[in-house]
Amino acid sequence: SDIRLYPLHKMPYGELPPEIEDGVMFCTYQSLIAQNKQNEKRIDQLVEWASELHNGAAADFDGCLVFDEAHRAKNLAPSERGGKGTKTGEMVLEIQQRLPNARVLYVSATAAAEVRDLAYMSRLGMWGEGTPFGDFTAFANKIDKAGVGAMELLAMDMKSRGMFVSRMLAFTDCTFEVRQCTLVAEMREMYDAAAAFWQELLSGLETCVRKTQREPAHLFRMYWSSHQSFFKQLLNSLKAKFAIDEAEKAIKSKCCVVIGLLSTGEAKANEAAERENRLGRELDSEVSTPQEIARDMIEKHLPVVTSEGRGRGNAKSEKYNGNDVGGEIVPEAMKIRDQLLEQLESLKMPANALDLIISHFGVHKVSEMTGRKMRFVPDGYGGSRWEPRASNGLSQDQINISEKKAFLSGEKLVAVISDAASSGISLHADPRFANTRKRRHITLELAWSADKMLQQFGRTHRSNQVVVPHYILLVTDVGGEQRFASSVARRLEMLGAITRGDRRGGHGAAADLVQFNLDTTFGHSALSLMYDATAENGEKALLWERALRMLQCHRQGVPTLLGLCVVAVAQKQSKQNHDVASLPAGLQKYVLKLREWAGDKLGNSAQRQRAPERSTYGDCPKIPTRITWCVAVEALQQMRIFDSRCNVLNEGDRYNVNKFLNRLLGLKMDVQNGLFDYFSHVFKWVVMTAKSNGKLEPTIEVVDGESVSRAAPPEVIHKDTKSTAITVHYSLELDTGLSHASACSAFDAAMKISHIKSNTQGGATGFWQQNRSSRVILALQASAGGTEKNSRLFRVLRPTLHTSAKPQYIRYRQLTAKYSPLRDLRHAEKLWHDEYRETEDVRIQEVHLLCGAILPVWTLLHEVLSSSTSRQQQQLAVRRSEVDGQPIIGVALSPAGVAKLKKKLADLPGGLAAASASVTTPRALTTASDRAEGGRGKAVVGMAKARGALSGGQQRAAPQLLATEAVEATQQEQQQQQEPEEHWSSDSDSNDDDANLVFAPDEPSASGSH
Repeated sequence: SDIRLYPLHKMPYGELPPEIEDGVMFCTYQSLIAQNKQNEKRIDQLVEWASELHNGAAADFDGCLVFDEAHRAKNLAPSERGGKGTKTGEMVLEIQQRLPNARVLYVSATAAAEVRDLAYMSRLGMWGEGTPFGDFTAFANKIDKAGVGAMELLAMDMKSRGMFVSRMLAFTDCTFEVRQCTLVAEMREMYDAAAAFWQELLSGLETCVRKTQREPAHLFRMYWSSHQSFFKQLLNSLKAKFAIDEAEKAIKSKCCVVIGLLSTGEAKANEAAERENRLGRELDSEVSTPQEIARDMIEKHLPVVTSEGRGRGNAKSEKYNGNDVGGEIVPEAMKIRDQLLEQLESLKMPANALDLIISHFGVHKVSEMTGRKMRFVPDGYGGSRWEPRASNGLSQDQINISEKKAFLSGEKLVAVISDAASSGISLHADPRFANTRKRRHITLELAWSADKMLQQFGRTHRSNQVVVPHYILLVTDVGGEQRFASSVARRLEMLGAITRGDRRGGHGAAADLVQFNLDTTFGHSALSLMYDATAENGEKALLWERALRMLQCHRQGVPTLLGLCVVAVAQKQSKQNHDVASLPAGLQKYVLKLREWAGDKLGNSAQRQRAPERSTYGDCPKIPTRITWCVAVEALQQMRIFDSRCNVLNEGDRYNVNKFLNRLLGLKMDVQNGLFDYFSHVFKWVVMTAKSNGKLEPTIEVVDGESVSRAAPPEVIHKDTKSTAITVHYSLELDTGLSHASACSAFDAAMKISHIKSNTQGGATGFWQQNRSSRVILALQASAGGTEKNSRLFRVLRPTLHTSAKPQYIRYRQLTAKYSPLRDLRHAEKLWHDEYRETEDVRIQEVHLLCGAILPVWTLLHEVLSSSTSRQQQQLAVRRSEVDGQPIIGVALSPAGVAKLKKKLADLPGGLAAASASVTTPRALTTASDRAEGGRGKAVVGMAKARGALSGGQQRAAPQLLATEAVEATQQEQQQQQEPEEHWSSDSDSNDDDANLVFAPDEPSASGSH
């Protein structure tokens, strides 16, 4: 090619060499933010180079800016916890602003897991002048408020306007499993000892803060941060044994292994090496990362000096080190610190997970692709030595490349990759290399973010592979570890919503993780209700326990009748004590003493603020099964969530699922798992109750029935004057009923289950007739065969109720009381046909979907939704249907809503333009993503800018967000290749028989049952 390539990071700062001409300039993100001591910046060199052909006018540059691996700039907008954006994000935004007429292309497999991650994509044209959103903050707030459904619409909107192409290597043939690692007795003892130590450390920290009169806020933040890191690393080390076992099995089955983790523990190992050097010793064994984290917390953040005598200059040092203050040493605090350090030394903690893996297999059998420079190597005599990874003058990059070649050649069959090697490296079964064994990709450490998870999955699953990988995600039976899985699952959902137009699209690579997503609206409600129930019932349990101790009214642990009576009277909490006067004088003092104690030690349940969720879900009926109420209260007090009176210390923590799961890690395993088990039961109850009440979070729901057809041709109601993207109204006709043929298919499918018998064989599954009418139903057993007969659940289907509708259930005793079995199948068929025909007016419904470009009409759409009198119709509900093999996805509107929106749009320029528009490419309007078996190419650079290659094209009227020419070329190529239509898959929960317990009414509703 005649196009020259220039690596900016290899050039000197300042004025570029004269031989640098037209071509492509490569610049890494690290170089983009770089500057030398003379404040000469790389970004200035880029802008100067771009301006050369236009007499120094950067605004006239119309070449192309290509941001490869663009997610590196995603942290431009501050997080919810505050702070500033990253320098990389700021520089990416700055170069776009300084070259305002440049064509811009953003390339990433994981562009955004949250709306705020889009902030650097300033050329998208979705906020600012001429849009419904004044700036990015307004845009992000509106989309966030509308939920994940709005994020799905966002991807579809960008697709319809030609600014978005989403290609992804399908994970169709890949296999995934979440392997639960059950800790053995020795591991559990180790974990419990660590939990007890951190409780001692917390008590010691509280004492030291009081004694030294230090500001507690920052010190406690450091404690909980270290607490979380400690247990995360401890779990990684414990899981190393399971990863090794899985690797050994894989090698024996002629597979090779890739073990994924994030952290290498090098920083803590370096600290340990420096400490040993100061003592005149050398490291001679693996370092325990968890132990070093705890040591760091004690030595740096446990205050042992007073805050007196601190001047202005010491304020900053105190922020980072609890002891770097010019005050006096407090002997009691020093004693506590020494005792904690001594206790820490006695703890038996495992070594770093990476060192354990290498120690087991040996360096000659493991390809380590990480960012660490030093490591422990077995010395052949039962010990280890601390030595550099690279030898013979090799650089860090060169040693990783060498290790990669050893793995691909088959010389080494085990590879370990960390965050440093989680992008830009290929470890798949490429036929060009000798090692074409099936990859077993073991995820030992879950990433904090979804994009890192998918980037790591993408190392072993790429195009041009002989065999697809098998993924194993290791999760222990420690309840608190669900925090990490929950965080990843939540971000995987949002990543899929934004980048694929489907919240299921992002976690196709880890679908099993979805079960761990607890950080949802339902998770927040469940946590609040659990706290409420624990406080109320725990208070009573504590009173009961106290009563038994005070009155000694038990025999061998069994309470006597006397004790029951006294406690029952005492719990009435009568202020006037009138009920005590009727008791024998000998008992009055016990009751009054109990009441006095309860009022002093426990919060009054009548005065305690009750969870507002009770008005929605009612009182929580769940009780802990593995721990007592007293243990639950004590655990929440140890986690510093409850105070001594069973009140939530900070109301902001009432809905903070992540804080609950983080602090849960510090409890002993039996207590931890018991409390998490209770929370899980409450969570499931909340979800089932929400389903039965129709209050699930809006999602892409499937519009399905006996038949779906177009009631009218698609109607263009708006055409964006800038992008020419169109907004289309689809009117669909839906049959929500169930034909006799479909009912028989459902019956046949049910009869294939071994424990189910029909009502002609002594069972109950089959057709039934209502006793007081000719109405007929099909009852399908939903409960397991071992359930008590009268309590068995049966799903009800009717001629007016399709299998895709919200499930309805009935108990066996109600079924036999209200219905009679129809054992004559011909008679049942006649009754079904008759009712199906007579209820046509009820069954046939119209569904209206607004598809295509939604953002141009966003403001008016929300006005229409808000004006609806129905609360359900006020929600932004995304629906999917399929007509003649064509997927149709859009916002559901009522007929009145469609009329209102069309009337509002008629007076706008886009509404007038729509009169001459037609629907020509429905696929672009309705499909949010294109799948390509070819996958995405290897990432080559951080940022590339080309000119010359594109500058010969036509001048655009205005700078747009993407290289429009590239998008159009891609679309033309797709049409030429005649790719098959993409069919959206749906995991609609409406077909799940066990999803909820909506009990069937005696009669179907007049509005249909869909």
